[in-house]
Amino acid sequence: MSQPTETERRFGEWLGGLKKDEDRGTLAALRRGLGAEPEAIAWMLRYLPPGLGNERDEKAMCLVAALFAYHPMPWPDQPNERGWSNIGASLARMVAEDRQRTGETPASVENRFQAILECHPEDLPQHLRRIIGLLRAKDVPVDWAQLLHDIRGWGWERRTVQHEWARAFWRPGKAAS
Repeated sequence: MSQPTETERRFGEWLGGLKKDEDRGTLAALRRGLGAEPEAIAWMLRYLPPGLGNERDEKAMCLVAALFAYHPMPWPDQPNERGWSNIGASLARMVAEDRQRTGETPASVENRFQAILECHPEDLPQHLRRIIGLLRAKDVPVDWAQLLHDIRGWGWERRTVQHEWARAFWRPGKAAS
């Protein structure tokens, strides 16, 4: 299981501080970045903490900051029973709560999850906006440091991130192999 770096954890803590401090102005400004193209996000850099990465990292940080501003609900300190706190785990939590209420798993969630697992890195922001919208609608938390870490690793040839998300979603109660 791939864990966030110290820098990614610090970024997640900074995001949590925006909510804790009720920094509505910064959150509103960051939310404007939700629909922005990656080339047009330079204005967001004024809101990010300095010294946390290179240009590629900044793009990922801007995306995560905008998503956080849209759904400022951080993952609790405790990961799930397998130690996962990635997007797959958040969606699994949402589906489990839905299943408890209705007795079934919404096919639309599984379809969107399958689509994000198969998406190209360039399409990841639009897929994440949809997934975060689902989580927001159900008040399901997100581990923002883990999401930043996963976005930075999305294009890895071995597709490690996608495999970890799939395991967290489809095999949350299985023993680690």
